[in-house]
Amino acid sequence: MIVVRQTIPTPDPDMGEVFRYMGVKGEPDEGTIKLANEAVEKIKSSAVCRVCFSRIPIERPEKSTIVIGKIRTESVCLEKNLKGCGEVYLFFATIGSAADRLIAASRITPSKALGLDAAASALTEAVCNKLNGQLKEEALKEGKFLRPRYSAGFGDFTLEYQKYFVDMLDTSKNIGVVLRNETMLFPTKSVSALIGISDVERKL
Repeated sequence: MIVVRQTIPTPDPDMGEVFRYMGVKGEPDEGTIKLANEAVEKIKSSAVCRVCFSRIPIERPEKSTIVIGKIRTESVCLEKNLKGCGEVYLFFATIGSAADRLIAASRITPSKALGLDAAASALTEAVCNKLNGQLKEEALKEGKFLRPRYSAGFGDFTLEYQKYFVDMLDTSKNIGVVLRNETMLFPTKSVSALIGISDVERKL
């Protein structure tokens, strides 16, 4: 299995996402905007955005079973997401461990910790979106289409499957992400997901 790893330029997080993670409802006030902007700048300046991914065939040895490399599951939710797909992209994205240190150091000021945590989460999402866009372009060149990404922990595709993502992509070596206590990722601002590859575009 070929694993591609990349360090990518730090993208700008969606400020709407930052405010959502902060729990802001409606229009943020000036103080909240200032807090969010400062948090974003600190997180961006410390982030090292890395991704790795691989393209893997889907096997269906039995009607209710999906096999993707070392992943073997009877998840109904995942099967629904991957219906009509013969392959998937398995990917990991992280912004590095500096965000964890910044958030931990700011715990004595809860508002700053909240802002930093929200900024880090929104930046991680932006990295995932950037990779998603890259993979979508590659698939389109082959006349193929991508399904929405799907992560362990969604529906009946439990977090226990996270260990297979880490193992198959050798994330410790490739992007510095490890698994703790069987299901928790470190750095914490890391995301793994499957993206189905199909010959047919799914109409929403």
